[in-house]
Amino acid sequence: MENIIKKLLDAEVRAEKLVDEAKSERQQMVEQTLTDLQHEEKQFEDRLPELHADFLEKAHSRAEQTIGELQRRYQERTQQLSSMAQSHEAEALEAAMRLLTATD
Repeated sequence: MENIIKKLLDAEVRAEKLVDEAKSERQQMVEQTLTDLQHEEKQFEDRLPELHADFLEKAHSRAEQTIGELQRRYQERTQQLSSMAQSHEAEALEAAMRLLTATD
């Protein structure tokens, strides 16, 4: 009987040791994960100016493209209106002459 109790006590001590080792390993993993997370956050924060600059560069490029497109459309529309005005100029002059020379 004494031998069985000794074996049970030894098993309990080994089990407690395993539990303590597992807790210690878990704590180390948590601490390492937190350290890794802090490192990743620091890297991200260090890259923020670069990311912001890239964003601004792309936004500026898109704005320049949009401005160029709007200017092109404006020029096209100006040319269309000028062409329309020239084509209707003769008609407008004739109509004005008729109005001026019309007798009531």
